[in-house]
Amino acid sequence: MIELAVTLPNALYREFDEVACVKQDEDTLKARVDQHHALQDRVLASLPEDQDILHVKSKEDFARILSSDLGGVVTIKDAISDELIGQSIALFPNDSEPDADMADMDMSKYDPNNLSSIGGVVTDPAYRDHRLMLKMLGIWIAVMQDMDRQYAMATITNTNVQSWVTFIKAGLLIADTGFDASDNSHVYYAVRDLKEPFSQSAGFKVKDESLVETISPSMPLDEVRAFFNNGYVGFAAELNPDPSGPKYTDRLLITPRDNILG
Repeated sequence: MIELAVTLPNALYREFDEVACVKQDEDTLKARVDQHHALQDRVLASLPEDQDILHVKSKEDFARILSSDLGGVVTIKDAISDELIGQSIALFPNDSEPDADMADMDMSKYDPNNLSSIGGVVTDPAYRDHRLMLKMLGIWIAVMQDMDRQYAMATITNTNVQSWVTFIKAGLLIADTGFDASDNSHVYYAVRDLKEPFSQSAGFKVKDESLVETISPSMPLDEVRAFFNNGYVGFAAELNPDPSGPKYTDRLLITPRDNILG
């Protein structure tokens, strides 16, 4: 059994029927930092030494994040052991602090008060078949809707297939690509307009299959960015034809935005 919760700065605090909402508490900060750091250690232990998926944070980093006036943390715990098994970090920018931590994405057309970004999504390897990330994204979107924020955003390392697949399942389209200088990685930028209808069970469908292209992390950044500049969006991962391998390849299916149904 698992328990979901969202911790919000006191200025953003609100109540929800289906999930616990917790105010930031300086008295419990050290314990919360230790829990998040321990989860990170367990995830790191499951990855190869040359991994480029997890952006490692120090305890000081976690202390800053968990006491931020602009951010919230969506968490999942094992209800029996009380062990933290999932985390994600959401930002709610405003006019005075507009940075949504979207690397080099062009944010000029977005009002910082009308969006939220999420990152630092980590799940315990022992629970990876429990769709924890999708559950956390659902809570984040519910918080955004309660705040009447329209645009959900994320920066995702383009080699982290399982991560960008899950964001797509949560209704975010891959809208652009770029370079994250903070960890020297190529990234995808995912965006969802919460005012547009989306069915998680149906996913994204296209009107004309002949207008579908594929891109991959091995392609030059400028070549990939040209597709997005011409109005293409990423809407699904390519299925792996080899049944003995992973479910998906690293290739992202893209199509013109107006070819997406709905």
